[in-house]
Amino acid sequence: MRPPNLTPTQRETIVCFLLDRSDNGEISGGDISAAVAKYERHRSTISRLWELHKKTRTEENRLGNLASGLIGSCGRKAIDTDELRLQIRKIPLSRRMTIKSLAAALGVSTTVIRRLLKEGAFRRHSSNVKPALTEENRLARVQFALSHTTRKRGGEMVFADMFDVVHIDEKRFNEDTDRKCYYLDANEEEPVRQRQSKRFICKTMFIAAVARPRYDAHRKQAFDGTIGIWAFAEDVDREAYKATLIGDIIPAIKAKWPRSGKKRTIYIQQDNAKPHVSVDDPDIMAAGRSGGWDIRMRCQPPNSPDLNVLDLGYFRSIQSLQYQTECRGVEALLDAVNSAFSAMKADTLNKIFMTLQTCMECIIRANGGNNYKTPHRGKDALKKPASYQCRSLALQKSMIKA
Repeated sequence: MRPPNLTPTQRETIVCFLLDRSDNGEISGGDISAAVAKYERHRSTISRLWELHKKTRTEENRLGNLASGLIGSCGRKAIDTDELRLQIRKIPLSRRMTIKSLAAALGVSTTVIRRLLKEGAFRRHSSNVKPALTEENRLARVQFALSHTTRKRGGEMVFADMFDVVHIDEKRFNEDTDRKCYYLDANEEEPVRQRQSKRFICKTMFIAAVARPRYDAHRKQAFDGTIGIWAFAEDVDREAYKATLIGDIIPAIKAKWPRSGKKRTIYIQQDNAKPHVSVDDPDIMAAGRSGGWDIRMRCQPPNSPDLNVLDLGYFRSIQSLQYQTECRGVEALLDAVNSAFSAMKADTLNKIFMTLQTCMECIIRANGGNNYKTPHRGKDALKKPASYQCRSLALQKSMIKA
């Protein structure tokens, strides 16, 4: 059996052995034989290595260049990353949804794809379906975002603090999810989760109301922004929605709202779902004005879930916490959702409001579109002030187009 190729260290060791036995840089046949016996290599291998040493040695490099000629001229050819990138772009997106299908389309192994993905030659992207927008929708989105900006004395455009708005929205919370991932001990028994049918896992509709957290000087404590979350016993229609607004949400706002904010008009922002009430509903207006308050309804632009903090991430955070509790039955689901809502930190809610301001800036820059990528703003460094500067150039261009 042929021995493996010599490593660079082995090649240097053999040459050093011959140099120690040499006389004025010359060796005899007995020296070659001694090296053959000691290192168990063919005589021609030792001779070629000594000749390479004599040809490449210099005063600065006593051993010479002993690198093997196989380096760079053997093994599989390296994959041209640039060429592979060009090939990937030509493949239809429908064939780039899994590593296996992409590897088959490129004619390479899945190992190659995984390695190039780790090296950053290409990236993984999750694509979510977004609402289709009409020109009227785009214009309404820009106007809505611009309505939340104000100009300071120096001409600088900033977003409003959003201390006068309550965001409400509905979400259907599931008792359990079809797939869960657990980390188990090596010898731990795998858990078995059983349901009568995964298509009919118990679910309940909730409506939540949140505002931006701030300090309540009257109560001398922080206002965490959570107004409340309520479950609907039956399907949500206009009457049930209206009753929840009058009987639960508006009284909760009046009970929890900082006293200093009572002087301002408070807006309850809803989306444009069919069961929702009109902004000039007389019963809602009467409930909002009672007790010296000025609470009004307003609608966010159509097809714009990215303009509501609950849709932007707060509901997702609540559900993530809720799934950490095993639920069996409606009562357990209600307790889990209420506990998750109460456990959410005010800092998390404040960051989502900051994300909302960032989305508004992106909407302005995109002329009302929703094909933007929300940039990372470093929210921890921007907790104060509540408003941040919006690039005036983007605003000026959008004002002209709007």
